[in-house]
Amino acid sequence: MCSHTTKKKELSRRRIFGFATEITLLLKRYSCEEDEDSKSSALHNHWTLPPEMMKALQQAFGIQAEFNVSRTLNVHQHTATYCSKFDRDKVFGSRGSAWETRWGQLGSFECNPEYTAQDLDKALCEALMSTAADSPVLGIGL
Repeated sequence: MCSHTTKKKELSRRRIFGFATEITLLLKRYSCEEDEDSKSSALHNHWTLPPEMMKALQQAFGIQAEFNVSRTLNVHQHTATYCSKFDRDKVFGSRGSAWETRWGQLGSFECNPEYTAQDLDKALCEALMSTAADSPVLGIGL
């Protein structure tokens, strides 16, 4: 790909459009995604923990963050910060991609990856690497 095309795509990624356009782009990002193994739509998990369960986890373990929120629109209302699957979700308050964020930066958090072998394996590896790293006390709920 030529550098002009690459630069144009990068500028487009950084540009923030109007609310309606951003919502449309968000829905397209999540609904058009394909599972790499089966090439079928990867809408495996857009659930979230019930609010009562998340509140109990937040109180018991001091969870303040959600990582890999499967759908940006279902982050819990009392969660201080979250990382989603896509960096572009920053326009909705996400810290960006959960895969590009150091998990040890935010202390205790809840992680809810897609229910695919690839995402579950990636989340487990990331969690194990985070516990081995020099970071503040870290609690992870998968």
